[in-house]
Amino acid sequence: MEISETQLRMLKFVLYDGYLKDRKYGDLSWNQRVDKIVSELIIQLPIIDENNLRKFVKESLFVQDINVIDEKYVPWLEDVKASISWDQSSAYYTYLLSKKNWDLNTVSSLNDSTDVILDHMGNPRIHKFLKRGLVIGDIQSGKTANFTYLINKSIDVGYKFIILLSGMHNDLRSQTQIRIENEVLGYTTTEESLNDKIIGIGEIPKFEAKVETMTGRGPNDDFKKAYGKLIQGSKNQLICVVKKNSSVLNNLIQFIKDDISKNKGDKLDVPVLIIDDEVDQASVNTKDIKNQPTTINKLIRSIINLCNKVSYVGYTATPYANVFINDSDETMTEEYSSDLFPKDFIVSLPLSKNYCGVSKFFGVKEESNYDLVRIIDDEESFVEDAVLDKYDRIRFKAGDVITKLNKSIKNAIDDFIVASAVRRSREGKVHCAMMVHIAAYITPATTLKLLIEQYINRLKVNYVNELSH
Repeated sequence: MEISETQLRMLKFVLYDGYLKDRKYGDLSWNQRVDKIVSELIIQLPIIDENNLRKFVKESLFVQDINVIDEKYVPWLEDVKASISWDQSSAYYTYLLSKKNWDLNTVSSLNDSTDVILDHMGNPRIHKFLKRGLVIGDIQSGKTANFTYLINKSIDVGYKFIILLSGMHNDLRSQTQIRIENEVLGYTTTEESLNDKIIGIGEIPKFEAKVETMTGRGPNDDFKKAYGKLIQGSKNQLICVVKKNSSVLNNLIQFIKDDISKNKGDKLDVPVLIIDDEVDQASVNTKDIKNQPTTINKLIRSIINLCNKVSYVGYTATPYANVFINDSDETMTEEYSSDLFPKDFIVSLPLSKNYCGVSKFFGVKEESNYDLVRIIDDEESFVEDAVLDKYDRIRFKAGDVITKLNKSIKNAIDDFIVASAVRRSREGKVHCAMMVHIAAYITPATTLKLLIEQYINRLKVNYVNELSH
Protein backbone atom coordinates (compact mmCIF):
# COMPACT_ATOMS: atom_id res chain seq x y z
CA MET A 1 0.00 0.00 0.00
CA GLU A 2 1.05 3.64 -0.55
CA ILE A 3 2.39 5.63 2.40
CA SER A 4 -0.34 7.95 3.73
CA GLU A 5 0.29 11.49 5.00
CA THR A 6 -0.11 10.32 8.61
CA GLN A 7 2.30 7.44 8.06
CA LEU A 8 4.70 9.84 6.34
CA ARG A 9 4.82 12.15 9.35
CA MET A 10 5.32 9.18 11.66
CA LEU A 11 8.00 7.71 9.43
CA LYS A 12 9.92 10.99 9.25
CA PHE A 13 9.96 11.19 13.04
CA VAL A 14 10.98 7.53 13.54
CA LEU A 15 13.62 7.72 10.80
CA TYR A 16 15.17 10.94 12.02
CA ASP A 17 15.03 10.21 15.75
CA GLY A 18 16.14 6.60 15.48
CA TYR A 19 18.59 6.62 12.59
CA LEU A 20 19.53 9.93 11.00
CA LYS A 21 20.10 12.17 14.03
CA ASP A 22 23.03 10.09 15.30
CA ARG A 23 23.94 8.54 11.92
CA LYS A 24 23.08 5.06 13.16
CA TYR A 25 24.86 2.44 11.01
CA GLY A 26 26.94 5.31 9.57
CA ASP A 27 29.94 2.96 9.36
CA LEU A 28 28.12 0.81 6.77
CA SER A 29 28.04 1.54 3.05
CA TRP A 30 24.98 3.42 1.83
CA ASN A 31 23.20 0.34 0.42
CA GLN A 32 23.97 -1.72 3.52
CA ARG A 33 22.62 1.11 5.67
CA VAL A 34 19.38 1.20 3.67
CA ASP A 35 18.96 -2.58 3.99
CA LYS A 36 19.58 -2.51 7.74
CA ILE A 37 17.14 0.34 8.40
CA VAL A 38 14.41 -1.15 6.20
CA SER A 39 14.73 -4.57 7.85
CA GLU A 40 14.21 -2.97 11.28
CA LEU A 41 11.43 -0.57 10.29
CA ILE A 42 9.37 -3.20 8.44
CA ILE A 43 9.01 -5.11 11.73
CA GLN A 44 7.69 -1.96 13.48
CA LEU A 45 5.50 -0.91 10.52
CA PRO A 46 4.33 -4.14 8.82
CA ILE A 47 1.32 -2.45 7.14
CA ILE A 48 3.62 -0.44 4.86
CA ASP A 49 4.72 -1.98 1.58
CA GLU A 50 8.44 -2.79 1.73
CA ASN A 51 9.20 -1.27 -1.70
CA ASN A 52 7.56 2.03 -0.74
CA LEU A 53 9.38 1.97 2.60
CA ARG A 54 12.71 1.32 0.87
CA LYS A 55 12.13 4.23 -1.55
CA PHE A 56 11.31 6.57 1.34
CA VAL A 57 14.39 5.54 3.34
CA LYS A 58 16.62 6.05 0.29
CA GLU A 59 15.23 9.52 -0.36
CA SER A 60 15.65 10.45 3.30
CA LEU A 61 19.25 9.27 3.38
CA PHE A 62 20.00 11.21 0.18
CA VAL A 63 18.83 14.40 1.87
CA GLN A 64 20.83 13.71 5.04
CA ASP A 65 24.06 12.52 3.48
CA ILE A 66 24.41 13.66 -0.10
CA ASN A 67 21.76 16.34 -0.72
CA VAL A 68 20.04 16.14 -4.08
CA ILE A 69 17.75 18.60 -5.83
CA ASP A 70 15.78 16.88 -8.60
CA GLU A 71 12.10 17.71 -8.85
CA LYS A 72 11.41 15.18 -11.62
CA TYR A 73 13.52 12.30 -10.37
CA VAL A 74 12.57 8.92 -11.84
CA PRO A 75 14.95 6.22 -10.53
CA TRP A 76 16.15 3.55 -12.96
CA LEU A 77 19.43 2.19 -11.63
CA GLU A 78 18.01 -0.23 -9.07
CA ASP A 79 15.93 -1.95 -11.79
CA VAL A 80 18.96 -2.77 -13.95
CA LYS A 81 21.67 -3.35 -11.33
CA ALA A 82 21.33 -7.13 -11.30
CA SER A 83 21.79 -7.34 -15.08
CA ILE A 84 25.09 -5.40 -15.11
CA SER A 85 28.49 -7.03 -14.49
CA TRP A 86 30.14 -3.88 -12.99
CA ASP A 87 33.60 -5.13 -14.03
CA GLN A 88 35.05 -1.66 -14.61
CA SER A 89 33.82 0.00 -11.41
CA SER A 90 34.55 -3.08 -9.27
CA ALA A 91 38.15 -2.97 -10.47
CA TYR A 92 38.31 0.73 -9.57
CA TYR A 93 36.89 -0.01 -6.10
CA THR A 94 39.63 -2.61 -5.59
CA TYR A 95 42.26 -0.26 -7.03
CA LEU A 96 41.41 2.49 -4.53
CA LEU A 97 41.63 0.07 -1.61
CA SER A 98 44.65 -2.00 -2.63
CA LYS A 99 46.77 0.35 -4.79
CA LYS A 100 45.99 3.79 -3.34
CA ASN A 101 45.37 2.48 0.19
CA TRP A 102 42.20 4.50 0.74
CA ASP A 103 40.18 3.56 3.80
CA LEU A 104 37.00 1.53 3.33
CA ASN A 105 34.61 4.23 4.58
CA THR A 106 35.93 6.79 2.08
CA VAL A 107 35.67 4.37 -0.84
CA SER A 108 32.19 3.25 0.24
CA SER A 109 31.04 6.88 0.45
CA LEU A 110 32.44 7.48 -3.03
CA ASN A 111 30.63 4.41 -4.31
CA ASP A 112 27.35 5.58 -2.77
CA SER A 113 27.54 9.17 -4.06
CA THR A 114 28.34 8.06 -7.62
CA ASP A 115 25.36 5.69 -7.51
CA VAL A 116 23.18 8.68 -6.67
CA ILE A 117 24.60 10.79 -9.52
CA LEU A 118 24.35 7.93 -12.02
CA ASP A 119 20.71 7.33 -11.06
CA HIS A 120 19.90 10.98 -11.86
CA MET A 121 21.65 10.79 -15.23
CA GLY A 122 19.95 9.36 -18.30
CA ASN A 123 19.35 5.63 -18.57
CA PRO A 124 21.51 4.60 -21.57
CA ARG A 125 19.05 1.83 -22.45
CA ILE A 126 16.23 4.18 -23.42
CA HIS A 127 15.77 5.70 -26.87
CA LYS A 128 16.37 9.39 -26.24
CA PHE A 129 17.31 11.68 -23.34
CA LEU A 130 19.01 14.94 -22.40
CA LYS A 131 20.09 15.34 -18.78
CA ARG A 132 22.02 18.30 -17.40
CA GLY A 133 23.27 18.22 -13.82
CA LEU A 134 25.71 19.83 -11.42
CA VAL A 135 27.87 18.19 -8.74
CA ILE A 136 29.19 20.46 -5.97
CA GLY A 137 32.15 19.48 -3.81
CA ASP A 138 34.54 21.44 -1.65
CA ILE A 139 37.99 22.41 -2.93
CA GLN A 140 40.39 19.43 -2.95
CA SER A 141 37.67 17.20 -1.49
CA GLY A 142 37.83 14.38 -4.05
CA LYS A 143 35.79 15.67 -7.02
CA THR A 144 38.25 14.11 -9.50
CA ALA A 145 37.97 10.71 -7.81
CA ASN A 146 34.20 11.14 -7.89
CA PHE A 147 33.93 11.81 -11.61
CA THR A 148 36.51 9.08 -12.32
CA TYR A 149 34.34 6.59 -10.41
CA LEU A 150 31.30 7.94 -12.27
CA ILE A 151 33.05 7.39 -15.62
CA ASN A 152 33.84 3.79 -14.66
CA LYS A 153 30.23 3.14 -13.67
CA SER A 154 28.98 4.84 -16.84
CA ILE A 155 31.10 2.44 -18.88
CA ASP A 156 29.54 -0.50 -17.03
CA VAL A 157 25.95 0.65 -17.64
CA GLY A 158 26.54 1.22 -21.35
CA TYR A 159 27.60 4.79 -22.10
CA LYS A 160 29.44 4.49 -25.42
CA PHE A 161 31.25 7.84 -25.79
CA ILE A 162 32.69 9.85 -22.89
CA ILE A 163 34.00 13.40 -23.25
CA LEU A 164 35.95 14.82 -20.32
CA LEU A 165 36.40 18.60 -20.52
CA SER A 166 39.51 19.33 -18.48
CA GLY A 167 40.57 22.92 -18.01
CA MET A 168 41.97 25.33 -20.56
CA HIS A 169 45.69 24.51 -20.55
CA ASN A 170 47.87 21.64 -21.79
CA ASP A 171 49.45 20.79 -18.45
CA LEU A 172 46.11 20.30 -16.68
CA ARG A 173 44.70 18.31 -19.61
CA SER A 174 47.79 16.05 -19.64
CA GLN A 175 47.57 15.61 -15.87
CA THR A 176 43.93 14.55 -16.15
CA GLN A 177 44.72 12.22 -19.08
CA ILE A 178 47.40 10.48 -17.00
CA ARG A 179 44.92 9.98 -14.17
CA ILE A 180 42.34 8.55 -16.59
CA GLU A 181 44.99 6.18 -17.95
CA ASN A 182 45.74 4.95 -14.43
CA GLU A 183 42.16 4.77 -13.16
CA VAL A 184 39.97 4.02 -16.20
CA LEU A 185 42.04 2.72 -19.11
CA GLY A 186 44.67 0.64 -17.33
CA TYR A 187 47.37 1.41 -19.88
CA THR A 188 49.68 4.29 -20.79
CA THR A 189 49.68 6.39 -23.93
CA THR A 190 52.77 7.78 -25.62
CA GLU A 191 53.39 9.85 -28.73
CA GLU A 192 54.05 6.61 -30.61
CA SER A 193 51.07 4.62 -29.31
CA LEU A 194 47.69 5.10 -27.67
CA ASN A 195 47.95 1.65 -26.07
CA ASP A 196 51.34 1.01 -24.48
CA LYS A 197 52.12 -0.67 -21.13
CA ILE A 198 49.79 -1.84 -18.35
CA ILE A 199 49.46 0.50 -15.34
CA GLY A 200 47.13 1.36 -12.45
CA ILE A 201 43.74 -0.30 -12.66
CA GLY A 202 45.11 -2.54 -15.39
CA GLU A 203 47.18 -4.34 -12.74
CA ILE A 204 44.06 -5.46 -10.86
CA PRO A 205 43.58 -9.24 -11.38
CA LYS A 206 41.10 -10.17 -14.15
CA PHE A 207 40.76 -6.57 -15.35
CA GLU A 208 40.25 -6.37 -19.09
CA ALA A 209 40.63 -3.02 -20.83
CA LYS A 210 37.51 -2.33 -22.87
CA VAL A 211 37.81 1.43 -23.25
CA GLU A 212 39.74 3.05 -26.07
CA THR A 213 41.23 6.52 -25.71
CA MET A 214 41.10 9.09 -28.50
CA THR A 215 43.66 11.35 -26.78
CA GLY A 216 47.12 10.88 -25.29
CA ARG A 217 49.17 12.23 -22.40
CA GLY A 218 51.58 14.39 -24.41
CA PRO A 219 51.18 18.18 -24.70
CA ASN A 220 50.24 17.78 -28.38
CA ASP A 221 47.98 14.76 -27.88
CA ASP A 222 44.70 16.62 -27.49
CA PHE A 223 41.81 15.56 -29.75
CA LYS A 224 42.43 15.69 -33.49
CA LYS A 225 39.69 15.17 -36.07
CA ALA A 226 42.03 12.81 -37.94
CA TYR A 227 41.26 10.08 -35.35
CA GLY A 228 40.64 7.11 -37.61
CA LYS A 229 37.66 5.27 -36.09
CA LEU A 230 33.93 5.82 -35.96
CA ILE A 231 32.07 6.20 -32.69
CA GLN A 232 28.96 4.31 -33.77
CA GLY A 233 30.95 1.57 -35.48
CA SER A 234 33.48 0.91 -32.72
CA LYS A 235 33.21 -2.29 -30.70
CA ASN A 236 34.92 -0.55 -27.78
CA GLN A 237 33.68 2.32 -25.68
CA LEU A 238 35.57 5.55 -26.34
CA ILE A 239 36.88 8.36 -24.15
CA CYS A 240 38.64 11.63 -24.90
CA VAL A 241 40.15 14.14 -22.46
CA VAL A 242 40.03 17.57 -24.10
CA LYS A 243 40.78 21.20 -23.26
CA LYS A 244 38.12 23.88 -23.29
CA ASN A 245 39.71 25.33 -26.38
CA SER A 246 37.84 26.50 -29.48
CA SER A 247 40.02 24.69 -32.06
CA VAL A 248 39.96 21.41 -30.09
CA LEU A 249 36.19 21.55 -29.57
CA ASN A 250 35.64 22.43 -33.23
CA ASN A 251 37.73 19.37 -34.16
CA LEU A 252 35.50 17.25 -31.94
CA ILE A 253 32.32 18.73 -33.41
CA GLN A 254 33.51 18.07 -36.96
CA PHE A 255 34.46 14.50 -36.03
CA ILE A 256 30.99 13.86 -34.58
CA LYS A 257 29.34 15.39 -37.66
CA ASP A 258 31.42 13.13 -39.94
CA ASP A 259 30.43 10.10 -37.85
CA ILE A 260 26.75 11.05 -38.12
CA SER A 261 27.06 11.58 -41.87
CA LYS A 262 28.77 8.22 -42.47
CA ASN A 263 26.00 6.49 -40.54
CA LYS A 264 23.33 8.43 -42.53
CA GLY A 265 21.70 9.82 -39.41
CA ASP A 266 20.72 13.24 -38.16
CA LYS A 267 22.29 12.86 -34.71
CA LEU A 268 24.80 10.68 -32.87
CA ASP A 269 22.69 7.75 -31.71
CA VAL A 270 24.80 6.31 -28.86
CA PRO A 271 24.74 7.19 -25.14
CA VAL A 272 27.15 10.08 -24.52
CA LEU A 273 28.47 11.34 -21.18
CA ILE A 274 30.06 14.79 -20.98
CA ILE A 275 31.94 15.55 -17.76
CA ASP A 276 32.77 19.26 -17.39
CA ASP A 277 35.50 19.64 -14.77
CA GLU A 278 35.50 23.10 -13.16
CA VAL A 279 32.26 23.90 -14.94
CA ASP A 280 32.33 27.52 -13.78
CA GLN A 281 35.51 28.11 -15.83
CA ALA A 282 34.86 29.19 -19.47
CA SER A 283 31.68 27.07 -19.81
CA VAL A 284 29.29 29.76 -18.53
CA ASN A 285 27.88 32.19 -21.10
CA THR A 286 28.89 35.67 -19.94
CA LYS A 287 27.30 37.57 -22.84
CA ASP A 288 23.96 39.27 -22.43
CA ILE A 289 23.19 39.23 -26.16
CA LYS A 290 20.48 36.76 -27.16
CA ASN A 291 21.69 33.89 -29.39
CA GLN A 292 25.31 35.14 -29.32
CA PRO A 293 26.86 33.08 -26.51
CA THR A 294 30.54 33.05 -25.62
CA THR A 295 32.66 30.70 -27.71
CA ILE A 296 33.27 27.76 -25.33
CA ASN A 297 29.67 27.83 -24.09
CA LYS A 298 28.37 27.72 -27.67
CA LEU A 299 30.68 24.85 -28.67
CA ILE A 300 29.73 22.68 -25.67
CA ARG A 301 26.05 23.27 -26.43
CA SER A 302 26.71 22.41 -30.09
CA ILE A 303 28.16 19.04 -29.05
CA ILE A 304 25.12 18.36 -26.87
CA ASN A 305 22.84 19.29 -29.76
CA LEU A 306 24.49 16.67 -31.99
CA CYS A 307 23.56 13.82 -29.61
CA ASN A 308 20.30 11.90 -29.21
CA LYS A 309 21.23 10.47 -25.80
CA VAL A 310 23.42 12.66 -23.63
CA SER A 311 24.10 13.38 -19.97
CA TYR A 312 26.05 16.55 -19.19
CA VAL A 313 27.46 16.65 -15.64
CA GLY A 314 29.44 19.65 -14.39
CA TYR A 315 31.72 19.55 -11.34
CA THR A 316 32.67 22.61 -9.30
CA ALA A 317 33.42 23.95 -5.84
CA THR A 318 31.98 27.37 -6.75
CA PRO A 319 28.53 26.88 -8.31
CA TYR A 320 27.24 30.45 -8.07
CA ALA A 321 27.57 31.33 -11.75
CA ASN A 322 26.04 28.03 -12.87
CA VAL A 323 22.84 28.24 -10.83
CA PHE A 324 22.11 31.70 -12.27
CA ILE A 325 22.35 30.55 -15.90
CA ASN A 326 19.24 31.31 -17.95
CA ASP A 327 17.12 28.15 -17.73
CA SER A 328 14.75 29.16 -20.53
CA ASP A 329 14.45 27.17 -23.77
CA GLU A 330 14.55 30.54 -25.56
CA THR A 331 18.35 30.22 -25.50
CA MET A 332 18.15 27.21 -27.86
CA THR A 333 18.79 27.44 -31.62
CA GLU A 334 19.09 24.91 -34.45
CA GLU A 335 22.87 24.97 -34.00
CA TYR A 336 23.12 24.48 -30.25
CA SER A 337 21.02 23.29 -27.31
CA SER A 338 19.53 25.50 -24.61
CA ASP A 339 22.00 26.93 -22.09
CA LEU A 340 23.90 24.77 -19.58
CA PHE A 341 21.70 25.42 -16.55
CA PRO A 342 21.60 22.16 -14.47
CA LYS A 343 17.88 21.69 -15.13
CA ASP A 344 17.71 18.05 -14.02
CA PHE A 345 19.69 17.71 -10.80
CA ILE A 346 22.11 19.33 -8.39
CA VAL A 347 24.08 17.04 -6.07
CA SER A 348 26.08 18.28 -3.10
CA LEU A 349 28.78 15.79 -2.11
CA PRO A 350 29.42 14.90 1.52
CA LEU A 351 32.82 15.61 3.03
CA SER A 352 34.99 12.71 4.12
CA LYS A 353 35.99 12.59 7.77
CA ASN A 354 39.61 13.26 6.75
CA TYR A 355 38.87 16.44 4.80
CA CYS A 356 40.65 19.61 5.94
CA GLY A 357 39.16 22.66 4.24
CA VAL A 358 38.93 26.37 4.93
CA SER A 359 36.40 25.97 7.76
CA LYS A 360 38.69 23.46 9.50
CA PHE A 361 41.50 26.02 9.62
CA PHE A 362 39.67 29.33 9.90
CA GLY A 363 36.23 28.36 11.23
CA VAL A 364 32.83 29.46 9.93
CA LYS A 365 31.75 32.02 12.53
CA GLU A 366 34.29 31.46 15.23
CA GLU A 367 37.98 32.30 15.37
CA SER A 368 40.69 30.36 13.58
CA ASN A 369 41.81 26.96 14.85
CA TYR A 370 45.12 27.96 16.38
CA ASP A 371 46.18 24.32 16.65
CA LEU A 372 46.49 24.45 12.85
CA VAL A 373 47.13 28.14 12.10
CA ARG A 374 50.21 30.13 13.08
CA ILE A 375 50.23 33.92 12.84
CA ILE A 376 53.70 35.12 11.81
CA ASP A 377 55.20 38.53 12.57
CA ASP A 378 58.38 38.59 10.48
CA GLU A 379 57.05 38.81 6.92
CA GLU A 380 58.43 42.33 6.41
CA SER A 381 61.95 40.89 6.41
CA PHE A 382 61.24 39.33 2.99
CA VAL A 383 61.99 42.61 1.19
CA GLU A 384 63.90 45.80 1.87
CA ASP A 385 61.85 48.96 2.55
CA ALA A 386 58.66 46.93 2.96
CA VAL A 387 55.36 48.84 2.81
CA LEU A 388 52.91 47.86 5.55
CA ASP A 389 49.12 48.16 5.39
CA LYS A 390 46.85 49.42 8.19
CA TYR A 391 47.04 45.98 9.82
CA ASP A 392 50.87 46.17 9.88
CA ARG A 393 51.04 43.46 7.25
CA ILE A 394 53.36 43.68 4.26
CA ARG A 395 51.72 44.68 0.97
CA PHE A 396 53.73 43.11 -1.84
CA LYS A 397 54.12 44.95 -5.13
CA ALA A 398 54.50 43.33 -8.55
CA GLY A 399 58.18 44.24 -8.79
CA ASP A 400 59.24 43.20 -5.28
CA VAL A 401 62.30 40.94 -5.24
CA ILE A 402 62.56 38.59 -2.27
CA THR A 403 66.10 39.02 -0.94
CA LYS A 404 66.19 36.54 1.94
CA LEU A 405 64.15 33.89 3.73
CA ASN A 406 62.70 34.88 7.07
CA LYS A 407 62.89 32.65 10.13
CA SER A 408 59.23 31.53 10.01
CA ILE A 409 59.46 30.13 6.49
CA LYS A 410 62.67 28.27 7.33
CA ASN A 411 60.90 26.78 10.37
CA ALA A 412 57.95 25.78 8.17
CA ILE A 413 60.26 24.02 5.68
CA ASP A 414 62.08 22.22 8.49
CA ASP A 415 58.78 21.09 10.04
CA PHE A 416 57.53 19.85 6.67
CA ILE A 417 60.66 17.77 6.04
CA VAL A 418 60.49 16.17 9.49
CA ALA A 419 56.72 15.51 9.22
CA SER A 420 57.16 13.95 5.74
CA ALA A 421 59.97 11.71 7.02
CA VAL A 422 57.83 10.52 9.94
CA ARG A 423 54.88 9.86 7.64
CA ARG A 424 56.97 7.88 5.16
CA SER A 425 58.50 5.83 7.97
CA ARG A 426 54.97 4.82 8.93
CA GLU A 427 53.25 4.51 5.54
CA GLY A 428 56.01 3.90 3.01
CA LYS A 429 56.60 6.14 0.00
CA VAL A 430 53.58 8.46 -0.11
CA HIS A 431 53.09 11.78 -1.87
CA CYS A 432 53.82 14.82 0.30
CA ALA A 433 53.67 18.44 -0.83
CA MET A 434 54.09 21.89 0.68
CA MET A 435 52.72 25.01 -0.97
CA VAL A 436 54.30 28.40 -0.32
CA HIS A 437 52.21 31.41 -1.36
CA ILE A 438 53.14 34.95 -0.34
CA ALA A 439 51.90 37.16 -3.20
CA ALA A 440 49.78 37.11 -6.35
CA TYR A 441 52.68 38.37 -8.49
CA ILE A 442 55.31 36.58 -10.58
CA THR A 443 58.47 38.36 -9.39
CA PRO A 444 58.01 37.78 -5.62
CA ALA A 445 57.07 34.16 -6.26
CA THR A 446 59.96 33.31 -8.63
CA THR A 447 62.63 35.02 -6.51
CA LEU A 448 61.29 33.25 -3.40
CA LYS A 449 61.42 29.90 -5.23
CA LEU A 450 65.15 30.32 -5.92
CA LEU A 451 65.88 31.10 -2.27
CA ILE A 452 63.90 28.06 -1.08
CA GLU A 453 65.81 25.79 -3.49
CA GLN A 454 69.12 27.17 -2.17
CA TYR A 455 68.01 26.63 1.43
CA ILE A 456 66.98 23.02 0.76
CA ASN A 457 70.27 22.33 -1.03
CA ARG A 458 72.16 23.64 2.01
CA LEU A 459 70.12 21.34 4.25
CA LYS A 460 71.05 18.38 2.02
CA VAL A 461 74.74 19.27 2.17
CA ASN A 462 74.61 19.68 5.95
CA TYR A 463 72.84 16.33 6.29
CA VAL A 464 75.45 14.54 4.16
CA ASN A 465 78.26 16.18 6.17
CA GLU A 466 76.64 15.07 9.44
CA LEU A 467 76.44 11.48 8.17
CA SER A 468 80.12 11.49 7.19
CA HIS A 469 81.27 12.40 10.69
